[in-house]
Amino acid sequence: MKNTLKYMQTSQQMKQTKGNRWHLQGKKALVTGGNRNRQKAIVEELLTLGAEVWLVARNEQEVSELVTTLRDQGLPAQGTMADVSKSADCHKLMEQLSQQWDKLDILVNNAGTNIRKKTLSIRRRK
Repeated sequence: MKNTLKYMQTSQQMKQTKGNRWHLQGKKALVTGGNRNRQKAIVEELLTLGAEVWLVARNEQEVSELVTTLRDQGLPAQGTMADVSKSADCHKLMEQLSQQWDKLDILVNNAGTNIRKKTLSIRRRK
């Protein structure tokens, strides 16, 4: 709860300075890894600047809670539980996005991975 309160206070500070910055009105942004503090800040900033945001993370409850919090503030947020390291989840996500949006303007590929292989030896997982 303490983090949520701090997060909401930061949100209010951002909204107060919005008029002094550029905007993203009408832009659509996809943010992967969108339910931890750093990711929440990215999502909040994009929303504050006027973008519609779709956040993706592996924890369905946290995604749902964050989307609800943002919508309660009147912000256009959507979310999906998905593991973007899995091809099937990526295809499902793209189907959902395509049904809701006709374009994607911004991608924040914020999901973390820890692959300990040489780049050329990495293969896509099924």
